[in-house]
This record gives sequence, structure tokens and C-alpha cells, in this order.
Amino acid sequence: MTLASKQQIRELIGHIRWFDDQYLLAAKLNYVSGIGYFDEILCGRTLKDINAVIHIEKYPKGLLIKIAKSFKSYLLPYSTNEIKSIMLNKNLQQTQLSIALYSDNPIIFEVEDKNIRYVEDFLEEINIEYEKY
Repeated sequence: MTLASKQQIRELIGHIRWFDDQYLLAAKLNYVSGIGYFDEILCGRTLKDINAVIHIEKYPKGLLIKIAKSFKSYLLPYSTNEIKSIMLNKNLQQTQLSIALYSDNPIIFEVEDKNIRYVEDFLEEINIEYEKY
């Protein structure tokens, strides 16, 4: 998937009006893999290396995943029809949030222990089913 314009985002996942509830998971995830365009931006570096963060925002018909760096954002929308499943997997070494897509590789994020509750709260607030292991 490539970056999307605001018009393409509206067409794919709808838009949020100023009076709508906003559901945002801001700067609580570390991107690992699954989005080719993000991999190109990072070039083997981490978000911390380039002083950027990941945000996931709930839209009426899907999720908007973005890298936010200074005053620039790289936006990628995913409609609910594209999302096969969401899994929050905790083990002894790390916790991962995985978004499996019907048409592409899964999107993988690491979640630090201190941020697990924020991620769980976000997933519950947006009413998207997810598995927790």
C-alpha cells in the first residue's frame, strides 16, 4: 500500500467530524514490520532513530495508521473489510500487536509493558474484536 491523500482516506474509511468521538492510540507502539512504505521510510532504522512515533486512529469504516515525525505525517488507511484479525500476543520476552490483512502481510508492532493497558483500552473502545494471548 502507498500513502493516501485525504480524499482517498475519506473514500476508504470515512472521515471524522469535529463533534465525533475520537479514538486515538498515540505513541504507544513500536513498528516492527508489515507496511512496505514504512519500511522504506525507516530504511532499517527504528522510529526512535528518526524521532518519530506511530499513531492508530479509529475512523467510521476502518483504521488510519500513521508515522508522525515533527510536522509531517505518513498516512495509511485500512478499511475494516481489509482487516482479517487483530491479535495482542503477550509472552515472556515481548508483547506484540498484530493486524492480519486479507491481502497482505500482517502488520506487527511491539508494545512495551508500560503501554499494554493503553493498547487494550483502545481496542476495547473502538469495538473491534481482537484476540488476546
